[in-house]
Amino acid sequence: MPALLSSKKRETLLRIYQILVDRFSTGVDMLDSQLSFKTSKNWMGGTLNGISAKLEYIKGLGMDAIWLSPIFVSSAYHGYSVSDYFDVDPHFGSKADLKFLVSKAHKLGLKIILDFVANHVSSTHPFFLLAQKYKSSNYFHWFLFNSWPSGYEHFLDSKGLPKINLENEEAEKYILEVAQFWIREFGIDGYRLDFAVGPPMSFWNDFAKSCRQLNSNFILLPEIWLSGLSKKYLKTMWFVKHDPDQREKLYDLLGKKKPSSLDSRGSAEELAMQIFANVTNSFLDFPRSFELRKMAEERKIRSNQFSITGKNARRFVFLDNHDVERIMWVCRNDANLFVELLELLASFENVVVYYGTEIGMTQLKNFRSHSDIEARRFMKWDLKEDEKQLLGRFRRVFAQ
Repeated sequence: MPALLSSKKRETLLRIYQILVDRFSTGVDMLDSQLSFKTSKNWMGGTLNGISAKLEYIKGLGMDAIWLSPIFVSSAYHGYSVSDYFDVDPHFGSKADLKFLVSKAHKLGLKIILDFVANHVSSTHPFFLLAQKYKSSNYFHWFLFNSWPSGYEHFLDSKGLPKINLENEEAEKYILEVAQFWIREFGIDGYRLDFAVGPPMSFWNDFAKSCRQLNSNFILLPEIWLSGLSKKYLKTMWFVKHDPDQREKLYDLLGKKKPSSLDSRGSAEELAMQIFANVTNSFLDFPRSFELRKMAEERKIRSNQFSITGKNARRFVFLDNHDVERIMWVCRNDANLFVELLELLASFENVVVYYGTEIGMTQLKNFRSHSDIEARRFMKWDLKEDEKQLLGRFRRVFAQ
């Protein structure tokens, strides 16, 4: 196993704790106990105040920052269907609650990163409703209608998530104003960029400049995950208008049918990550993260040499997140294999830890329909003895 990094090296790292706000803590211990490890397709009651109450716990895990799932007003518990960018969803609390969370986190030396959805909004968003009702609306060109009013571009197969036309000057200006608002008014430290391959790169260039006008050290973490996307979807994305040679190379890489290998999808994502690195400096490293998951599937930890390329690129590696099966489940609930993976993860310079991973949170079944509910169970606060032992082992790896 890789040796733990020295304290001098530790100063250069950034370790992020990812939280699905609705599934972490209500702020009421008794209610948290009742919800512990349960799940639902609907809201469960996690709040910003609940997270504030657990900040010392998160700091004690050896974390440096917290990534919050979207907190904007949304039509769903996960927050990825925004209906109002300028307010906190009342399910989670208020703007005052967010200010308190950021202030307390900063006093503890924790950064706060918000999940930012720029590619699409909820079909209940008032701007989209106006565009769908009136062709004469100022917002009609903020969206991409193929046949008005029901035919429009949207996020993958989700018609409930209409795509924003970020090549429209007014639409881009609006989203940039949103980005600056939360930095200026709340002092947040970064954005995780949901489905970053959707908007055009010209937009992300402007977005990065806009954020770093207010904070030169602002963190931008784009999600660059291309696996499983067909050309049908790729045609709606930024690389259609990117350099033709690069685009064709990307198409070719994605077109290779190697389901048992990570080479093809890794190579395609590497190409995209190289482009993003020049704009955002940091990104979520899906190829390396999925290599770790593959080790869990094969039940074999290898002493891999993970190459690092790209100047100033900060690659963030993870074991699991809200869109994939829990790593303990992938390990078939093998605690020793799980800890070996934790030790390997800790050898990377920048990592993301999904809430509950520190106690070995798992699942009750494989992904099927509504697959997300298994990976998004409420945080398990009532720990059994073996979970307490895993938490102790996690702290020894990350907090010392």
